[in-house]
Amino acid sequence: MKRPPLANALVAGAGLSGMATAICLSRLGVRVDLVEIDPGWRPATGPVRIDAAALQAMEALGIDGAGLAAIREADGIDLRSASGALLAHDPAGMARDTRGALMLRPALARLLADATLAAGVEVRLGATVRSLRQDADGVEVEFSDTHGARYDLLVGADGVHSRLRELAWRGAPQPAFSGQALWHARLPRPPALARATIWQGGDLELALHPVAADEACLLLRQDGAPGPVPAAQVLPMLRGLLARFPAAPVRAIAAALDGRSQAACRALERIELGAPWHSGRVLLAGDAVHGTVGRYGVGGSRGMGDAVLLARELAGASSVAQALERFQHRRWNPCNAPRSDPY
Repeated sequence: MKRPPLANALVAGAGLSGMATAICLSRLGVRVDLVEIDPGWRPATGPVRIDAAALQAMEALGIDGAGLAAIREADGIDLRSASGALLAHDPAGMARDTRGALMLRPALARLLADATLAAGVEVRLGATVRSLRQDADGVEVEFSDTHGARYDLLVGADGVHSRLRELAWRGAPQPAFSGQALWHARLPRPPALARATIWQGGDLELALHPVAADEACLLLRQDGAPGPVPAAQVLPMLRGLLARFPAAPVRAIAAALDGRSQAACRALERIELGAPWHSGRVLLAGDAVHGTVGRYGVGGSRGMGDAVLLARELAGASSVAQALERFQHRRWNPCNAPRSDPY
C-alpha cells in the first residue's frame, strides 16, 4: 500500500466520527493522537441511524456486534395514524436499504472505542485544543493540559459546537435551531414489534424502532422547542405528549417508560459552514461541518463515512492538500443532500 503523505495526525473529539477517523488513519500507518475533553469518555445518549452507507463504513472499520442483528432481521416500516390505522407499509425499509434502522449510540461507541485502542491510537482524556498555529507543512497545537505538539494534520471531529471550527474559521456561523425538538427513550421491545412503526399525529411524529432482540428505541419529533426541560419533568412531559396518540400500542409504550428509560429531549440544531471544509492542515469532519442533517441520528453514520473516505484519499494522494480537496469534493453532495424523512 502506498504510504500516505503524512506521518502523524491529531483528531479532536472522541465521538463516533473522531474514533472512526483515528482508526482509519492509524491503519494507514499514521501515528494518531486522539483528544477528548470529557475525562470519562462517555458516549452521548440516543440512537444512531444505520443506513446502507453506514453499514459499508462499519464493514470497512471492521465493526460488528449483536446490535446489528436486529437491523438485519427487521422487516420494513409501518406507517400508522395517531389512532393506529395502517396507512402504508414499506417492506424494504430496514431489510434492504436500512432507511429506518437505528442502533443505540452507547453500544456502537463501545465497539468503536475497543477498535480505537486496538489500532494503537494514543487516547488522551480531559484535554482539548486551546490554540493552534499552522504553516504550509503542519500545525502547532497547544493543549489545555500540556505545552503542545506539532502535527501534519489536525481533524476537528468535535461536534456541532466545534471548538476547532471557531479556532480555524474566524467568524464561522454558529449552529442554528432547526425548528424541531426530538424526544428519545429506550424501553423493552414489545413482542409484536417485528419492524419499525411510525405514528403520525399533527405536529408530533412518533417512531418505535427495534434496536436489539429485547430492546426498542422511541423517538418523538415535536415541531418547535419546549425549552429547557428539567430532568424531573422529562418523563411526565413525554407521557403527556404520548397521550395525544389514542392507539393502544402507544398507550402501552407510555406505560412502559420509567426511570430506566434514559428519556431525554433536545432541540435539533444544524450548521451550514459551506466550502471549504479545510483550512490549511486543519480539516472538519462529522457534525462539526455537516450537522445536524434532516434525519435524526444520521450524523454519526455520516461521520464514520467521512473517516473511511478521508483515509482512502490520503492513501492515494501525493499531498495532504490534494487529499483534502478530493475528500470534500466527494463528500459534499452526500452530506448536503436535502432530507424530508426524519426517521
